Amino acid sequence: MSIRGKIIGFYTIILTVVIVFFMILSTFTIRAYLFEEVKNDLYEEARLTSMFLQDSVQSLSDKDINIVDILIETRQRASTYKLDSVMGYVIYNRNTQIITSASKSIPKLSFPYIAESIASENREVSFIIDNEQYVGVLYFVTSDKFEENFPILSKRSNVSFYLLVYVSNDSVNLLVKEIVKKQLFIMILAIILMLFIGIIIANSITKPLRKLGKQTRRIAKRDYKPITGLPKKHEIGQLVGSINKMIEELKQYDESQGRFLQNASHELKTPLMSIKGYAEGMIDGVVKVNEENLTIIVEESERLKKIVEGISLLSRIETKNDYFSFEKMYIKEVVINAIDKAKGIATKNKKQLIFTSNSSAICLIDDNQFIKALINIYGNCIRYATREIHTTIIEENNQVVITIYDDGPGFNVNDIPHVFERFYKGLGGENGIGLAITRSIILSHQGTIRALNNKEGGAKYIVTLPIVNN
Repeated sequence: MSIRGKIIGFYTIILTVVIVFFMILSTFTIRAYLFEEVKNDLYEEARLTSMFLQDSVQSLSDKDINIVDILIETRQRASTYKLDSVMGYVIYNRNTQIITSASKSIPKLSFPYIAESIASENREVSFIIDNEQYVGVLYFVTSDKFEENFPILSKRSNVSFYLLVYVSNDSVNLLVKEIVKKQLFIMILAIILMLFIGIIIANSITKPLRKLGKQTRRIAKRDYKPITGLPKKHEIGQLVGSINKMIEELKQYDESQGRFLQNASHELKTPLMSIKGYAEGMIDGVVKVNEENLTIIVEESERLKKIVEGISLLSRIETKNDYFSFEKMYIKEVVINAIDKAKGIATKNKKQLIFTSNSSAICLIDDNQFIKALINIYGNCIRYATREIHTTIIEENNQVVITIYDDGPGFNVNDIPHVFERFYKGLGGENGIGLAITRSIILSHQGTIRALNNKEGGAKYIVTLPIVNN
């Protein structure tokens, strides 16, 4: 599945889950709210009816008028929610907890529920008749004139008159369903709108990526032109910047590989041509088979061997992640070990190696490979130094800085940028691969190396390595 599809799919799932959760929560909330509002509405209807009822009773002359007719006559108000509410009256005896009513609208099966609500002083009442649930409110009617006109209430303080207004739960549930349907319709419109917005967002993310993919395929064909025509802001811009940097590095690497192959073929060709020339001359009798000529062949063979071994070592260093075996070691001890190994050739060339350090830093080191890197540096210094090669170690910014410098003529300024390139040889150089190996080894130690001319004269190499905790 494409990134665009995943974004839209994930967005749709999250949106659906949120909306379903909101629908369920809102349904329960709306239902609870409506039931509470319906109860309040019924209570208000009973209160107003009570006022009308009391006014009507006070103006009556006939005490035997049927109370049900009065209720029907005085009830002038409809429910706010347009629900078919039912009203009647009940008379409650507090001593015997008996409900009586001549109102046809009050079913007798509801009397126990009503009695329980009145006894607990609860204005709300719920009851079930024929598997249908009802909810209502009770309203206590009190008035001296009202009691005087009804013999059943006069002189009997233990008897109370209540109005009961109730509705079927089904009618409230139907109202809830109507609201939920409208809400669902709005939610569906919202989902469609949000999906449309999600598609726009997904396209805004994936469109630059598709363009980027098209341009990276161009890079795979060695077209190293920088990527253009994409946003330069935010994460996409950062990605484009990183890829352009990678393109520049790939271009440089490709060029260096081309130079490497040219230089390697040239370096290999020279000893091979020399060996071939002497061998053919000996076969043809043009060149004498003597010790001098055979020594030249051996020397050229050794030179060829060193070049091949150097290329092989460089290849292993740069391509094998498990080539190194790192251990925590005192850097001072590793450098001293390298100096000891280089002393023989230094003494032979009448050069002196001088070491100065108080460092006790510990670094992650593959001592065999790191010593090899240092010996390559010392070999160059010994070749060009007049008398002395100095080595110092200092610690700064959580790094060790190893400085090696000699008292020779130093580098040609034009050679400094190319010192560590493979097969690049300065004046008096051998095969141009030693310092390339050194650089690869040090980089594999997460370190850095650079070459420059010393202010006091001579060449200087500065190597840095990260310090690790003991």
